[in-house]
Amino acid sequence: MMIISKSFLIHACNLLKKYGVSVSGLFLLIITVLSFVPVTQEPPMNGIDKIEHLIAYAALTIPISLAYHPRYKTIFWFVCIWGMMIEILQPYVGRQADTMDAIINGIGAGIGIVFARYLFNVAYMDPSPSEI
Repeated sequence: MMIISKSFLIHACNLLKKYGVSVSGLFLLIITVLSFVPVTQEPPMNGIDKIEHLIAYAALTIPISLAYHPRYKTIFWFVCIWGMMIEILQPYVGRQADTMDAIINGIGAGIGIVFARYLFNVAYMDPSPSEI
C-alpha cells in the first residue's frame, strides 16, 4: 500500500533539516506565549489539555530533531527543562502549575524524537523499495 513516496519523504526531511531550527523556534515561541496567556476559567478535567500538551511538544521536537540529527538527548533535556520552567512560572501570570503537564510535555518530546528518528531512518537509511 503506497501512502507516501520515498522521494517526497526525503524532500520533506531535507526541508526540515534545513529549516528545523526555525520551525521549532517558532513552535517554542507559540507554546511559550500560549502557556503564559491568563485564562478566565480552568480547562475541564477531561484530559484534552494533556493531549494538547503531548501534540504540541511532539511537534516542537520533530523539526529540530531532524535538523540536529544525532543530538537527541540534548534536545530532549532542553525541551523537558523548558516545559518544567513554564510550569514553574505559570502561577506568576495567573495560571495554575500542573506537574502532570510537565510530565506529559516530556512524553511528547520523547514521542517527537522517536518519530523524527523513524522518519530519518526511513528517508535516508532504509534500502527497501522506494515507496512506504
